[in-house]
Amino acid sequence: MCWCTPNLRTPHCGKPTCVPPAVAGPVERGARRVVCAAIRAADGTLLLGVRHYSRDMHEQIAARRDGEKFKHRHDEDQGFVDQRGVYMTREEAYRVADEQGQIWDWRACGDGLEGRKLYSEGLY
Repeated sequence: MCWCTPNLRTPHCGKPTCVPPAVAGPVERGARRVVCAAIRAADGTLLLGVRHYSRDMHEQIAARRDGEKFKHRHDEDQGFVDQRGVYMTREEAYRVADEQGQIWDWRACGDGLEGRKLYSEGLY
C-alpha cells in the first residue's frame, strides 16, 4: 500500500520516502507507546484487550465474578494502556501514539473536546 496518498488502497509507489509513519524514523528506547485497548471500571480496575469490547474482552467479562463492572462503560472509561500498564484516555493515547509514529490511519481517529481521540482502528 502507498503511504504517500490518503487512499490506502493504492499500490505502493516504490519511493524510498514512502514508508508508514512508525517506520519513518527510529523509535526512542523506553519512549512511552500505546500497547492495547483498555476499559476502566468505576473502581479503577482495568480490563485489557485487542479492541474495546472485542471478543477477547467479552470472554474476560464473562469469566470474571465482577465482570458486570466493565459493561456499558462510556467513552471516558474506554482508553488504552502503555507498555508499563498505565491507563490513558483516548485523547492522551492519541498524543502518545502520534508522537511515536504509531498512527497509520488518522481518518480512523476522532475529535473530542480535549483534542484528537485515538481509536484502535487508527493503530492497526
